[in-house]
Amino acid sequence: FIVWYLPCSFITPSNLFNNNATTTTTVKHLLLLQQRQIATWEPTYRPEYKDISLQDYIELNGYYDNWMVRILTNAKTGGLNDGHLDLTKSIIKNKFLVGISDHMPDTFRVLEKRFGWKEMKEGCVKEKLNRPSNSNKYPEVARGSKVWNVIAEKNKYDMGLYYYALELFGDVVQKMSDTAKMGMEVAT
Repeated sequence: FIVWYLPCSFITPSNLFNNNATTTTTVKHLLLLQQRQIATWEPTYRPEYKDISLQDYIELNGYYDNWMVRILTNAKTGGLNDGHLDLTKSIIKNKFLVGISDHMPDTFRVLEKRFGWKEMKEGCVKEKLNRPSNSNKYPEVARGSKVWNVIAEKNKYDMGLYYYALELFGDVVQKMSDTAKMGMEVAT
């Protein structure tokens, strides 16, 4: 669910922790992360899964569901409930600055604004956005398909957390846009 991503030479060690110790994260849709277990080029690839489908992988006995909610609530075993999801939402809202991997240009604008970061090498961010480090293609899984629904059901709390992170991110981007518009109106 969460992917750490600090590209380019955006920051120096001296300014990494100078902004009230906010933790940053870039989130990716759960379905894309599930596919990493069976993709041979990924570091998390497990050879024993090379001949199984994504659906078979998700249905394995011992499959670790709702990983992010479990990690953030320290509920590594047993069942989960809405209270676990509510707690992780609170943690994400109060402790993380969220970016979305499918919206990296906006994510970089949020990081630049929040931390006062400036590119040390002009054009680096644009280059990274146009040539991502992992440009491998995963098999498409249609939204609403049987596989999609199995993954979504088995990981309903992580899915809920992902959609909440999208809302938080949308709010931050909207506030930045509103602030920029107000600045332009004042200048004219």
